[in-house]
Amino acid sequence: MPVAVKPTVPTHVTTVHHDTIPDGGSLKVKIQMDSLSTDETMLIFSHIASNMYINTQDAAYFPGSGAVSLSSLTSDGMPCAIQKLPYNPQYPIGLNVNVKNNGIYSLKISYLDKVPQTMSVWLKDKYMKDSLDLRVGNYAFQVVKSDTNTFGKERFKIVLR
Repeated sequence: MPVAVKPTVPTHVTTVHHDTIPDGGSLKVKIQMDSLSTDETMLIFSHIASNMYINTQDAAYFPGSGAVSLSSLTSDGMPCAIQKLPYNPQYPIGLNVNVKNNGIYSLKISYLDKVPQTMSVWLKDKYMKDSLDLRVGNYAFQVVKSDTNTFGKERFKIVLR
């Protein structure tokens, strides 16, 4: 009489996340009003970093008195001048944009290192319902200080794909 063999069923499933940015890969995003009024934030990718703010890996952003300010946002909402984080294509990176005056400003990549050329760096604009690969060009946008939707923590996100 044949013996019934029960198929082996794994008790857990391991998901392997293949990321495409090596440790130390980095980029800077810059806000610019004119040649003198600029600020930038830096993102550094590491497999062992956290999305949350950790004072030994991230540099908190301290706003100055300039006409523009730009910081990245950790998953727990901390504004950073330099943020170390793991690459995750499903995780958008928030930007905090603040300016002193109404006007036209631009966002662009000012530095890129070890981020594969096949990867797009999308800037998502929630207010205008628009997006642009910053590798292709700069993104011009308008700020109207009386409309808080045109600046701040909710308008822009970076998505790497």
